[in-house]
Amino acid sequence: MAESTIKSGYATILAIGQHARPSTISGLDLSTGEARTRKLTGCPTALGMLGRARSRAAAPYRFAHGSGPCGFQPRRDLKAPGRHCEVIAVASVPGGSEDRALKDDGRDAEAPLSEMTKARPKIKQVWMPDAECEGLRDLTRAYEDAVSASRRSKLRPSGFLLRHGTVWDGRTRGGRLRATWGGAHADWLKTLRFGNRLDELAFGRHLEAAAEDVERARRPRRDREGAAGSPRWRPYVDALTRLRCVDVITALAFCATMGDLSRFGRGRSVSRYLGLTPGRHGGGPKVTGGGHITKAGDARCRRAVIEGAASVARSGGGRKYCRKGHGASPAIEAEAARRNTRDAARYAHLIEAGRAKDVAKTAVASMLARDMWFVGTMVGSELAAKGR
Repeated sequence: MAESTIKSGYATILAIGQHARPSTISGLDLSTGEARTRKLTGCPTALGMLGRARSRAAAPYRFAHGSGPCGFQPRRDLKAPGRHCEVIAVASVPGGSEDRALKDDGRDAEAPLSEMTKARPKIKQVWMPDAECEGLRDLTRAYEDAVSASRRSKLRPSGFLLRHGTVWDGRTRGGRLRATWGGAHADWLKTLRFGNRLDELAFGRHLEAAAEDVERARRPRRDREGAAGSPRWRPYVDALTRLRCVDVITALAFCATMGDLSRFGRGRSVSRYLGLTPGRHGGGPKVTGGGHITKAGDARCRRAVIEGAASVARSGGGRKYCRKGHGASPAIEAEAARRNTRDAARYAHLIEAGRAKDVAKTAVASMLARDMWFVGTMVGSELAAKGR
């Protein structure tokens, strides 16, 4: 154990299993090999845990806590000169059938300790975004939550009318059904009357809730448009939106999720990070692949990329119309146009080969994620050359 202390540079490893209130801290003294586990009640903060550790363990400390609902704040609080803290991906911690059958906070805190003393540990450290990047991520999630709530609120008046035998059937001059929640639909809703006063009261409450949720969804969208114009994100948003299947919202979601693009060595790593690569199942000589995508990583960003790729069927490739006051360098413009053409051709080829539309769109979404990463790295190189 003394040799481990020399190699690691730390005297004590402390693994934290943190929840909203009770937390468990497990420590390993590298000089003696003694391990202790203690449960802390109440609402202990990260600095409070550090105080408990100082009274029982020798410095310097190496802290680790699993990825979970507590986010990255414990790491920010514990990281300082003389101590190191890292966030461990819970899925990378080795465990057997006994760990799955007997799961508790103590075992969760003790599991990483022995692995962290190895020369080549299997556990993986989670990349931590800075405060501004995490703020953008929270803003994108707030927008998606608001849009989801607005969508559910709109369904309630429609369901109420359907139960009362009333269905929207407004038509254009060409005979096409008009979209709901437009101007004509709103005017039609105001004319509806019911024979029962309680029904009219309930319908009015549904409309009020829908109007409020629609307005709430507009506010985060305006905030995101403002974030897209910030000095840090605007060069990336302007460049990524040169891809035909990427709008401002998709570009911001990608930037917030990926953060530092230089941490990926190739495009396939980006597709794998977002869960857009097919899974693999094997046993003995039989190995099957090409099935469902893994759906690993951030589901919100993956959904944004797939929804963006859904428009590739209407895309002809080539250059994209540039918004007024926004643009990119000629090199990025040329690269984006080339990739737009390639993605459109890839989708057409898959459809001609008899692949289902959803399969073709998912395949293009994987390519789109790689395109966004490559264009983003070009922006990073240009900013570095300018000294920004």
